[in-house]
Amino acid sequence: MLITSFAIVLYLSLVVELTCFHVPSVANTRVFFTADEQTINKYSKYREIFYWSKNKKVVTLLLPHFINMTVFIIPLYYTFFAEPSINFMSVIGIIVATIGRFITFYSMYYVKNNNSQRNDDFTLHDTGPFSKMRNPGLTGMLLFFLGLTMIWATILMACVLVYYFFYNHFRILIEEDFLRVMYKEKYNQYFEKVNRYF
Repeated sequence: MLITSFAIVLYLSLVVELTCFHVPSVANTRVFFTADEQTINKYSKYREIFYWSKNKKVVTLLLPHFINMTVFIIPLYYTFFAEPSINFMSVIGIIVATIGRFITFYSMYYVKNNNSQRNDDFTLHDTGPFSKMRNPGLTGMLLFFLGLTMIWATILMACVLVYYFFYNHFRILIEEDFLRVMYKEKYNQYFEKVNRYF
């Protein structure tokens, strides 16, 4: 029951983060179906993806988006229906998941505290958690999911973890293109100085 309680607290922190400190991504799925002409022409990755056929967008963007949302239900299922035993791996999993939630929560709070990330209100964050890695929010979520995978060490969780990583890596590449166009040399210097993940 102890590990389940920890997992529930970590999920509640995710709910608080998404409710109070949610930072919309410039690489969200909706953009590729509804982007305006100016956005499309400004960013090469947007242009490339925007002109994909509708079927390709559904298979490559929309379906993975829904799968990604479902991915977070799987550990919840395990939380309530498959109590793990307390062992070395599950304890390390709780520690890793907690560190991941802390990194994500802090980075989202940091962004939200400095600007809204809406319309043209963008800031290149290169201080705080962003001075250690370019994507602390997604890195923290990956650690959170890695921790959950360590707690409920199943083949399904391992497959979901790999899927989650590649899905979000694809989104990060789109965001990097956006930032490179928006901040030019400033972003290039940041890109060279700070790693994408760790």
